Amino acid sequence: MEYKVFDISQAPTEQGLQPGSYDIVIANNVIHATPNLNATLTNLRTLLRDGGHLLKTALWTFRLA
Repeated sequence: MEYKVFDISQAPTEQGLQPGSYDIVIANNVIHATPNLNATLTNLRTLLRDGGHLLKTALWTFRLA
């Protein structure tokens, strides 16, 4: 297994990542914080192989005061 840090708001190839070379991309608590959601999802999809999976997680906490 290989782990890499990836700025999802930038193109994968500009960061030395190969398009279509990942079986799974895990995006934890990050997708909502980007300036352009369409570009972000395109960047993530570019990394996935055919049949690859995007695992998106987000944790939310609500406090009523």
